[in-house]
Amino acid sequence: MKTTVKYLFIIICIIAILSFPGSAITYAEGTHISDLDDNDDSYAGPFDIGFTFPFYGVNHAQFYVTTNGIVSFEGATEDYLNEELPASYNYPALFPFWDDLHPTGSSNVNGYILYRTIAADEYGNPYGTNVLVIQWTNYGYYDSELVMGTFQVHLVDDGRIVFNYNDLIAAERSYGQEATIRIQQSNNGSYLQHSYNTDAGIRSGSAISFTYNGGISYTSSAASTDGFWDMLLYKESSVQPPDKPMNPNPSINSTTSTSPTLRWDAATNAEEYLVLVSTNSNLNNPVFNQLVNNTSVTVSGLSSDTTYYWQVIAINAGGQTPSDQWRFITSSNTITLNYIAGSHGSILGTTPQTVIPGENSTAVTAVPNNGYHFVRWSDNSTDNPRIDYNVTENISVTAEFAINTYTLTYTADQNGSITGNSTQNVIHGMNGTAVTAVPNNGYYFVRWSDNSTDNPRIDTLVTSNLTVAAQFAPNQAPSTPGAFASPINGQIVRGRTSMNVSWGASTDPENNDVKYDLWFFNGTWAKIGNLLNTNNQTFTLPADNTDSAILRVYANDTQVNSSARDVIFTIDSLGPVISYGTNGNITYSKMHGTTVTGSDEFAGVAHMSYAWTQSTDVNSVSNWRTLENGGTVIKNSNSGDWYLHINATDNVGNSNYSVSNVFKLDNDFPVIHFSINGNDTYSRSHSTDVTVTDSLSGIKELDYAWTQHTNISSVSHWMTFSNGGTLTKNSGDGNWYLHIRAIDNAGNTNYSVSSNFRLDNTVPAYTWIQKPLNAYTGDTVVIELNATDVTSVSECIITVDGEEHQMNSGTNGYFWTMNIPTSDSGTLVSQIIYSCTLRDLVGNVVNTGNIRMNVSILPIANFTANTTRGTAPLTVSFEDSSSGRLQQWHWDFGDGNSSAEQNPVHTFRSGIFTVNLTVMNSNGTSSRQLSIRADEPLNCTISPEDKELISIYGEEKNFSVIANILSSFSWYIDGEPITRDEITIFSNGDDSSTVSYCVINTSEYLKQDDFFLENYNVSAIVSNTSTGMSDTFSWNWTVTKSSVTDSNDICYIISKNPEITFRENMLYVEFNTTDERTDKNNLTGSITFVSFNTPANASSLRIKVEMLDKAALKEEETGVSQDSVYQYFDISFSNQTLVDNTGLNKSIKFRVRNEHDGGSLVITSVKLKH
Repeated sequence: MKTTVKYLFIIICIIAILSFPGSAITYAEGTHISDLDDNDDSYAGPFDIGFTFPFYGVNHAQFYVTTNGIVSFEGATEDYLNEELPASYNYPALFPFWDDLHPTGSSNVNGYILYRTIAADEYGNPYGTNVLVIQWTNYGYYDSELVMGTFQVHLVDDGRIVFNYNDLIAAERSYGQEATIRIQQSNNGSYLQHSYNTDAGIRSGSAISFTYNGGISYTSSAASTDGFWDMLLYKESSVQPPDKPMNPNPSINSTTSTSPTLRWDAATNAEEYLVLVSTNSNLNNPVFNQLVNNTSVTVSGLSSDTTYYWQVIAINAGGQTPSDQWRFITSSNTITLNYIAGSHGSILGTTPQTVIPGENSTAVTAVPNNGYHFVRWSDNSTDNPRIDYNVTENISVTAEFAINTYTLTYTADQNGSITGNSTQNVIHGMNGTAVTAVPNNGYYFVRWSDNSTDNPRIDTLVTSNLTVAAQFAPNQAPSTPGAFASPINGQIVRGRTSMNVSWGASTDPENNDVKYDLWFFNGTWAKIGNLLNTNNQTFTLPADNTDSAILRVYANDTQVNSSARDVIFTIDSLGPVISYGTNGNITYSKMHGTTVTGSDEFAGVAHMSYAWTQSTDVNSVSNWRTLENGGTVIKNSNSGDWYLHINATDNVGNSNYSVSNVFKLDNDFPVIHFSINGNDTYSRSHSTDVTVTDSLSGIKELDYAWTQHTNISSVSHWMTFSNGGTLTKNSGDGNWYLHIRAIDNAGNTNYSVSSNFRLDNTVPAYTWIQKPLNAYTGDTVVIELNATDVTSVSECIITVDGEEHQMNSGTNGYFWTMNIPTSDSGTLVSQIIYSCTLRDLVGNVVNTGNIRMNVSILPIANFTANTTRGTAPLTVSFEDSSSGRLQQWHWDFGDGNSSAEQNPVHTFRSGIFTVNLTVMNSNGTSSRQLSIRADEPLNCTISPEDKELISIYGEEKNFSVIANILSSFSWYIDGEPITRDEITIFSNGDDSSTVSYCVINTSEYLKQDDFFLENYNVSAIVSNTSTGMSDTFSWNWTVTKSSVTDSNDICYIISKNPEITFRENMLYVEFNTTDERTDKNNLTGSITFVSFNTPANASSLRIKVEMLDKAALKEEETGVSQDSVYQYFDISFSNQTLVDNTGLNKSIKFRVRNEHDGGSLVITSVKLKH
């Protein structure tokens, strides 16, 4: 088992990139799932496992992982609220630590998730086959300061699963007390749960192993199983696994009750035991599965007359060791043993117990409460612990308890006695009475034999018997007083001061009071302290010098015993002697110094200090500075008369004071003044007056220098000048600085530098950027130069052929743009002379000198044509209008032909041609182009070809025109341009297409609600700009409301405005159609006369007759065959049409209503005869 834990540790090293001493290799980091960093309740995936992993009989190649401690297959959810199995998690999943986890907790950790597939042959792989490791690193809990820790999941390609708990930190929750640890097949499917919201027994370094058994069997060492997976908890330890549990009780094959107590011998090194009880010999689906930390456990609720198999697994940090498999048989014939605790006690052991007749009980013990003792059982048995043997009947007994009484015994040895009750009887928890140990004369009480020093003595809250003896000792003289703390031997103290004399305390063996006498010797002895109660005394030392003064202290007890101690010391009352190396100096100097020495005969000099002031009065000193004895004191600042004050103190506090003669000091620099301190304005010369003053020692030397830097180190040579003189700088360029050096008679040197004086004595400098020397006619030439100056260039003038211009300022300097006339401008030049003049701000001027630019004359092509468009063949005359001393002409007509004439004539066939003229002289060439277009004559095709058209209202008609050349098109209805949005039209007006069409839907464009037919004229105009030709096409279009559904069924339509006559108070409508129209079979219309009466109020009546094909006749509606009618008339405004087939003549009978599609009957019966 130790080997298993070691393997898990290696895997931890791989995933966490740890390198341990002696490791042969440091593994690379696994893949970091950064999408889950700092995300709450999130998941990521799918990720490749790297091999096929079997889980509950299904192979998986990918996995998902969540921040809440879940690994799943086929999908994932963000559940943070863990559940007990079976849980409604939607996917097959592993739950190594399902809890509300968070990568960063309450911003107190920095957790993340890694994964890595480790190959079978990779160094350090403990499994010997492929394994996927998934690690939650340094994880916390959501909204909590607690740190969860680090844990892993190992998926081995042979089906094994390991939950590895590397580092569990928060004991409050990390041990699984709020988590679910399990594996589960799918939503509410098969599962195996280790724990739910309880201490799971996992600790840092522990692991849980799941072994796949295919749903057939499980190993006997398994702690739990679900028929598919065996689960076992491992804990990391360096100890060996425990020994095997032995000696079961009940013994093998014995008979027990249904609530037996199972016992076994303790296994060496076992920390706890897992007890499994099952009705199956393979311990599958145990009825009892419990961890215990002792060697017995009672199993209740077993079935009677049943054979049970049981096994004990010893567990420690090093692993697990199972016992042999044992068995027992339960019996229904049982006896009950009930052991009851009376007041002030309890029962240890199983109660009640159930045994079978003739069986022994297990041991029970009557345990009294604190302060009580066991007396007997209610059946007068005093056995404790108690075992009832060969039981044959029910037993119920009660343990009886009584309170304890204790004896206190106090004695004294031969040197003393006891007062008070020396022998006392006290009930448990009560107090005894006071006793006193009294010593005999010449003795004192030391302690009791139990080391107590209380006297008198009272023992409280008694809980046991007590016997103690008082101990005494003889009375002795006080101990020698302790060493003097002040003064100490050899100490030197200051005279005339108050001294607090102190010494170590003296003790008396008998604890008698001790008092002290103190004596002082300074030539004679004097008592300065009498019977003192304390071990210290204050007195004033004499004002003299004594090198062997003595103090003596006596310690006295009440029995006139005493002891003494001396201390010898020195008294010093004189201060140190002070002497100067140089006592004053009246010559002015930048610095004065002197040595100072102090001496002291007895105590020695402890401290010296000094101060410089400009007064001899000691009160002028505000700050003393420490001075080393024999050291040198220097004054080198602040001019004037100075005095040195010295104060010296010896080691006992005596002091002396002294003040020196005057020291005269000049530390002031000469004062330098410029009449003009610098000038920012550029000039060719600058001057200033310099005056220097010194009030104490006077001026000794004055020097000056001009440099271009403010640093004094830039001066290489100094020149002298007279105080108040004028200093001038009139050469050089840039910023110049005047340096002044002034030295006074005390050696003080002052340096001063003026502000900058700006000088410019150099003309502007220039460089050519563009300096053209050659050009062509028509060129745009840029003349450009870059100009620099110490100050800046104020202007740049260009002179071109004697004419001046101000040059333009650009980013690169100055430029001037010159347009050379073209060859056709009328002005031809062959050269241009130019120069540039630059001036700076202080008047420095420079000129570039004259520059000659040669100009070459270029040709410019140009020509005209008498026509550019027309009908092929097209003859065009070209006329040259080029300029520029031409020497040659070349014409390219774009059709493969060319000409070298100056003004050629050329004939073009059909097409578009680009004519190019190129002219040449010795300086170059020039070209120009012109487009010529020769077209074929306009020729069009129309659709429909029939220009007499009939359409039923609601039909759509497409009119189109196709031209043989690109043309323009326009469409009209009844002479008006078509612009309505309801009509689909494709046309143009710029000769850009050969096709145009117009699509008209009669029901959208034509409004024909209350009439039977209308005639329209649709026309199209086609034109071509190149040829100047155009053509117009039109169609006569009749749109009708008809009883037929296909306009092809209509042969033709007769539309008449009938004659209305008035006879005998009646209006007559009459019209004749004879031979006015023919159908497509050239049959003429043969209706000779139609008449009918109308009411007097009839007006604007209109008659429409449609000549139809016989196919329009609906046989199934009329009952008349199509062959029996050679023409069929439809009166479109009748509501019903009947065909009469009787007689030789065929007639049509119809009725007339006063409204279209309905209304009142006007004529009930009308006949048309053919």
